[in-house]
Amino acid sequence: GYADAGGGVYLAGSNCIIDDVIIQNCHGYWKGGGVFSTGDSSSLVNCNINNNSSDDGGGLYCYYSTLNILSSKIQYNFTNDDGGGIYLDNSDPIIKKTLISNNNSDYGGGCYIWYSNPQLINCTLSGNNSVHGSALYCDRSDTSLLSSIVWNNTTYPIFLNNPNSYHTNSIDISFCDILNGQSGVYN
Repeated sequence: GYADAGGGVYLAGSNCIIDDVIIQNCHGYWKGGGVFSTGDSSSLVNCNINNNSSDDGGGLYCYYSTLNILSSKIQYNFTNDDGGGIYLDNSDPIIKKTLISNNNSDYGGGCYIWYSNPQLINCTLSGNNSVHGSALYCDRSDTSLLSSIVWNNTTYPIFLNNPNSYHTNSIDISFCDILNGQSGVYN
């Protein structure tokens, strides 16, 4: 599929469960190659979001959304700018038991987090590529990374952009396996 936003799926103000669906080879010209979610509280369960592209959020883009992702795979997505796999913009999802791998972007290869407070639980972020934050790029956000694996990503796997005096930026990392340990986290 092809669209300005959400080349595969466009969710607006929805409350649905999308279960066992493959979203692939889609393009969102503006945002969300595979999925675009706004004002939404839906769930993606057992989904594969693969080989999608967009300017931001190659796999999916969440804007003021609480789209939750469970037991899914977000792989081989590409963006010209930020958030190869996922772009979170003022969104607070729970991402659980999900593989985020082999995505590419300028910033936030696996996930670009902007003014958002996501929880990533039992996730694997591997093989993602970007200039900064190849696994996670956090900017003005409070992120939780719990019981997860961050492995084999390229430069600066977890990157916290320096907060200014008006905004906080933090990441809570607990019970995780990160290649090179603390040196894999940059701020």
